[in-house]
Amino acid sequence: MSSSIGKAASGTAGLVARATRAFGQIALDRWEERRGRARPRTPEALARPEILGPLLADHAPSESTPLPPLRSASLPGVEFESSNCRNFLVEVEFASGADDALPRTLYAKLPTPELATRAFANAVGFWEVETTFCQELAHRVPLRVPRVYAAAKRGARFVLLTENLHEIPGSRLFINRDMAAGTTPEVSQRCLRTFAALHAAFWGWDRTRREALLSSRLHPFLGPGARARSRALNAMAIAPAHRKAPDLFRREHVDLCELAIDKWD
Repeated sequence: MSSSIGKAASGTAGLVARATRAFGQIALDRWEERRGRARPRTPEALARPEILGPLLADHAPSESTPLPPLRSASLPGVEFESSNCRNFLVEVEFASGADDALPRTLYAKLPTPELATRAFANAVGFWEVETTFCQELAHRVPLRVPRVYAAAKRGARFVLLTENLHEIPGSRLFINRDMAAGTTPEVSQRCLRTFAALHAAFWGWDRTRREALLSSRLHPFLGPGARARSRALNAMAIAPAHRKAPDLFRREHVDLCELAIDKWD
């Protein structure tokens, strides 16, 4: 029991320390913003050629060709549902003129304006993982994923500019609400086949080769200190989940989760 208590305390202390650093970085970003050196915080700040242009030129993924210079950028007022980000479209025109090969819109992703969520995301580190995936891995996976035009992170902020899949005729996109509503055997089979293709592409890679592509430091469970932090985070979520939805997350689920926490390793 004392060992479990010690692990829980260590993980909680690690989370608190990372959250404290995250709040500090958020404050520093606001100070950097006044000096014109921070990443854009709002859609209005992003959708300007003088801001978008350098992002597209300097932060295109490796081994990809950056988009040409912009002539104009505007916000059409199209936003998308997200639990932790602000996702929206930016309409663009290029200095080279109309070209069917060039996108008409960019799917943009910025951190949510909600302070607590921003601190949590930076403390846990999943925005850093997503930015790294877009910069280093998206163009390497054997799946049809949105083309990444730019991925940049500085401080507690990031910017992702990707292909708007709504421009592809006949494409069908799924959002979180669709997933929560349930699935079908056919969609489940597609998911399993997709996972199989993804994992097979990297099967047999040794640690050195994997580490060069994506650092294990970013692993949410196996990175330095991540095991204890993940354990503490899951432990802290049990009671609030039970209080918020006791009819769905019942006492037997609480007991099961507490057993899992106790047997975490």
